Amino acid sequence: MVVTATKFKANIGHFLDSIPNDEIYITKNGKIAARLSYNMEDKLSILNSLVGILPKDQYIDLKQLKAERILRRTCPEYHNDDEALQKAVAVMSAESE
Repeated sequence: MVVTATKFKANIGHFLDSIPNDEIYITKNGKIAARLSYNMEDKLSILNSLVGILPKDQYIDLKQLKAERILRRTCPEYHNDDEALQKAVAVMSAESE
């Protein structure tokens, strides 16, 4: 549900009652300024939605993931060059061992 900030302020009780059934997007000047959603989501259903994202046989090296994330954020030259990124990650992973 999308409502303006003015309408939300005028009818806050009604909208708070409807949160368990529907997310509320509050707009200000035509742009979404806030989102209200139900806080008590079922954690098991969230976990189940993540199952199957990675193949079962894929190994995840946390040091390598951390190095890749740091390089992508701090070094713009690695954003589109996966080969150079993998080489740098291998060097960083080897250095941290």
